[in-house]
Amino acid sequence: MDSPIRTVLVTTLIGAICAVLLVGVRGFVLANIERNLSIDEQRAILEALDVRNQDGNKAASASAAQVETYYRQFVRKVHGEEAKEMEFDVFRYFKDERVEGTAIRVFGKGLWGEMRGFLALEPKVPGQETWTVRGLIIYRDEETPGLGKRIRDEDFKSRFRASVGKLVPGLKILKSEGLAEGPYEIDGLTSATITSQGIQGMVNRAIEWYAASDLVSGTDKGGQA
Repeated sequence: MDSPIRTVLVTTLIGAICAVLLVGVRGFVLANIERNLSIDEQRAILEALDVRNQDGNKAASASAAQVETYYRQFVRKVHGEEAKEMEFDVFRYFKDERVEGTAIRVFGKGLWGEMRGFLALEPKVPGQETWTVRGLIIYRDEETPGLGKRIRDEDFKSRFRASVGKLVPGLKILKSEGLAEGPYEIDGLTSATITSQGIQGMVNRAIEWYAASDLVSGTDKGGQA
């Protein structure tokens, strides 16, 4: 076989092998990215709902593998009668077959881009038109470090804990800190007005949708996600 032909064949073979390897590596990387994104969401849901393991420790603080286990054990994604038309994803925290809380996916515009998170609610009290906020976790954002990015800080997250007793719908996030009064007001982030307004809008839009949905009864009409 002539040397030029051999060179072409060898080059073609090497190119084909490299192409196959690249496809395999790309598939592996994409699968890992997808799993990591899924775990990020599961961790955020567990944290918003304040799910605890048998030892009383926060499930959201566990390893990735344990987060997946706790999520499968305690959380179910639920569906309404018109599941295909649902604007928001809804998840429920079950403990001993009793609903302990509900999490709604929230999303909206911040200063620089989209913010995504989960608003968790305490079980609804019969006869009341409001829900007590159980938690709010923002797990994806493009806000400014040191300003809007503080929505991920423990100090800001603690303002939405069930023990604080904030109510929805009608929640108002103020422009600065130290001004909140009553169950419908929460201190915002000083110098991050657009971020605070964005969270207020996405929380109220989600709860208004939920209040008008067929999911309010607390019945789990879906299966385990």
